[in-house]
Amino acid sequence: WIGTTVYPPPPPPISGKIRIGYVSSDFNNHPLAHLMQSVFGLHDRNSFEVLCYATTASDGSTYRKKIERDVGGSGFIDVSGWDTEKIVRRIVDDRIHILINLNGYTKGARNEIFAARPCPVQMEFMGFAGTLASGWTDWIIADPIVCPPRMVSGEKWRKRHENLATDFDGDLDPECADEDWVYTEKFLYMPHSYFVCDHKQGFRDETAEVDPRSSRPTDEVWAEEEVRRWKMRREMFPDLSDDTVIFANFNQLYKVDPVIFKYWLEILASVPKSILWLLRFPAPGEPHLKLTAEKWAGPEVASRIMFTDVRLN
Repeated sequence: WIGTTVYPPPPPPISGKIRIGYVSSDFNNHPLAHLMQSVFGLHDRNSFEVLCYATTASDGSTYRKKIERDVGGSGFIDVSGWDTEKIVRRIVDDRIHILINLNGYTKGARNEIFAARPCPVQMEFMGFAGTLASGWTDWIIADPIVCPPRMVSGEKWRKRHENLATDFDGDLDPECADEDWVYTEKFLYMPHSYFVCDHKQGFRDETAEVDPRSSRPTDEVWAEEEVRRWKMRREMFPDLSDDTVIFANFNQLYKVDPVIFKYWLEILASVPKSILWLLRFPAPGEPHLKLTAEKWAGPEVASRIMFTDVRLN
């Protein structure tokens, strides 16, 4: 599938560098920047040239400054005040080979940039782990656990048509309403997990010395870890029995839609010895969810929804 607005591709990187562009509204004090702040500077500069297109203005945070510094002055472009056409034209002029969407369907996304098809290869990564169900995202960077191979639309189509002499009778349309389609993108698998974490770089000074536990038997270390976790559990929820199951979700509460909340209540009702642990994120959400839980599932189930503050002293 090729859209009608596809721009001419950039020159191939023959004996040169592949130019990768990252587009995000979260190059600031945001979880995505916390996790990915070192990624942009860790590319092999002999093979790749990295450009970042920031669709939000700088908040002056250390995360923003680090990414700007690692990418380099001319490689970090603040496009927060630009309209879509100007951003698309800049990406085309920058001769980007691979454009990576770090937002997906999240707050601040500028997916219309990708819908204009300024690059021959367009991917999504980190910000949104689900499918974009579009004809303008070619690949999702994932792993076999979060995105099993059987869930990609092309694989389902291949199995339905594997006995045909030709495939001329059907075309892959990523924007059709076929219920068999889960991911319209192809999967680009990481060797272990797709999820990026900056702990090794961000806490390098604190972990400069070898952890003494690394020389001890794994079973012994894990036994100590279990003791530590049980102690924390009892401090957090002193009235819980040891066989109580704790379900938890630490997202902001605006992400809890009615359908999801209804399913959570059904799970709580079906598992009597269980609680649902949520954050006061924000605090005004707690009484609203409690009231809704009482209406939908009764006071007993509602009483098993526990809230704590975002930061615990």
